[in-house]
Amino acid sequence: MTRPTGQARALVALYFVGRITRLGGWYWLGLAAGAAFFVHDLWLIRNRDRAACFRAFLENHYFGMAVFFGILLNYIFK
Repeated sequence: MTRPTGQARALVALYFVGRITRLGGWYWLGLAAGAAFFVHDLWLIRNRDRAACFRAFLENHYFGMAVFFGILLNYIFK
């Protein structure tokens, strides 16, 4: 069984950052998309197959991209 403790901590930390800085809906949409990418990664590595784990590793930048675009769009349309 996978334990997404690091991913959950990242989401919680980014949640509090968004609350403290009062970011808008675009940020929350980006964070939700990032959470969906985390769920996708967990789905890929559920069987601990080497190729699937490597694929999840190669695709982990999508989380950062989603959060980045959420912040960017938040400031563009503020």
